[in-house]
Amino acid sequence: MYSSYLDNIYHRAMTSLNFLNTSDYYKLSRQAEKNKTICHDSFYYQNIIKKNNQYYIIDLDSIIIDLHVNDLGKLIRRLMFKGSYEWDFQKAKTLIEAYNEVNKLEKNELEVMLALIVFPHKFWKLGRKRYIKYKNWDENKYIHKLNRLMKYNDMQNKFLEEYLNYIESY
Repeated sequence: MYSSYLDNIYHRAMTSLNFLNTSDYYKLSRQAEKNKTICHDSFYYQNIIKKNNQYYIIDLDSIIIDLHVNDLGKLIRRLMFKGSYEWDFQKAKTLIEAYNEVNKLEKNELEVMLALIVFPHKFWKLGRKRYIKYKNWDENKYIHKLNRLMKYNDMQNKFLEEYLNYIESY
């Protein structure tokens, strides 16, 4: 069953890698290294605590020097698999624009972030667990995980198209 999705997912992965390779990723990476740009590298809502109207970031053990769009891109990608987001580009755009109010993103950073968001990480991880690590799941559990993942396929394609239009008009 996994193999029936390979062509489509492979195309998305290659599209993502093409975006990355034709973007300013390497230039931006060198700049981040030079400027010592810090990323949490695990910046998800679970790692933000609100106490007495103050926000605190926890789990700082994964901090790295990297592009700041790495954190934003990972956050968006993770949220897009949640029921209330479901690859709705307008919701991602809201996050991007809120981020822009604090730290202005350049067009080349949006291009890099697109590559990070649309790469099929979850599909790759599922295949790796099943066929390389030989995770001992029963067939029903595996099929459930695959079906849950693939239900977003068309939504991800639409998200990609809308994101590209957004970049074009940026």
